[in-house]
Amino acid sequence: MLTILHIEKSAGTSIREYLYTTFGRNAVFWWGIDAPIASNRADLQSGKYIVGGHRALHQYSNLVDRAFIATLRDPVERAVSFYSYICRQEIVDWKRDGFDPHDFFHTLKHCERFRDAITNRQTWYFARERSFAEAQNLILSGGFLLGTVASVDHILHAISAYMGVDFEPAPRVNQGPLDYRNSMNINEAALSEIESLNIEDRKLFDMIHKQSNSLVNTVSDDWWSGFRSRINVVYQRARLMIVEVHHEIHGHERLELDLLLMPGNDLPMRKEDSLFVGVRADVYEENSKHSIERRAPVAKGYFRGEPTFYHIVIPVSLSDGRYNLTPGLVDVSEKQWLKPDQLQVASLSLGYGSHQR
Repeated sequence: MLTILHIEKSAGTSIREYLYTTFGRNAVFWWGIDAPIASNRADLQSGKYIVGGHRALHQYSNLVDRAFIATLRDPVERAVSFYSYICRQEIVDWKRDGFDPHDFFHTLKHCERFRDAITNRQTWYFARERSFAEAQNLILSGGFLLGTVASVDHILHAISAYMGVDFEPAPRVNQGPLDYRNSMNINEAALSEIESLNIEDRKLFDMIHKQSNSLVNTVSDDWWSGFRSRINVVYQRARLMIVEVHHEIHGHERLELDLLLMPGNDLPMRKEDSLFVGVRADVYEENSKHSIERRAPVAKGYFRGEPTFYHIVIPVSLSDGRYNLTPGLVDVSEKQWLKPDQLQVASLSLGYGSHQR
């Protein structure tokens, strides 16, 4: 089993999205999404080839025939990023524990919950007692593919090569504002305090960072060969189809379209609020042409691997013309339509007043 140790604020979400895209949502079990992180029900992950989440190595009951993947981050950067992340959440319970969204140093000194979350936390994922020596011995004994936030694409490239699949860079998701550190005015005393709390994490991070491409790989080729023989990677492009079109001329002239989106496991799993089903109508009238676009948010069921339906209305005003309808998916965060090789679509050419089922 391939197991992802998702260290908080260390690119774990990007790795998860890559796994969803590459192996399919049904092959991946993620603690915190598919079941509560604290659950002891190991049977819930039965039948899955890949498991991950905010769980440390010692929280897995069976460590036989596993390979572990993780990305680490500079301890100071991780602590500051984690503080910024909490500031952007609903923090009522954190405030009760002494978290101050306006004073980083006060939080560092008086919020034990925060201190625990940023004190040698990365080492804890490998060694319960947060000991670098123990973590190092375990990693070098075999079964680990580790990198840093900066080398996450190298890790994913290695996975792709071992599995014999095409590599695509990981989507950058769950990132904070680029200027979050400057906006918090963190002083040297706070930075020094973070360093003093993370002596073991600093050793672990530096051990990985100094390697070629910031990678440590102690997973054997034989393990990858066995894993590849067990997991069946079937690629299926997502499909978007127009299943019915009405051209209404009563009242306001318009096109009404019903569409069906069939999920595929090679379509990048973008953020739910950024993906839209869209239809472009190219309208041809005599010697002129103009285009109209309308969109609808992708339903949450799609992200659970379910077929989803959409109804889109496009206002048109036609005489003796024709129109060409092209459905697609739009990622509004990247301001672009998805490429044809990521989505199977078909355009539809209709004449004035036509109706197709």
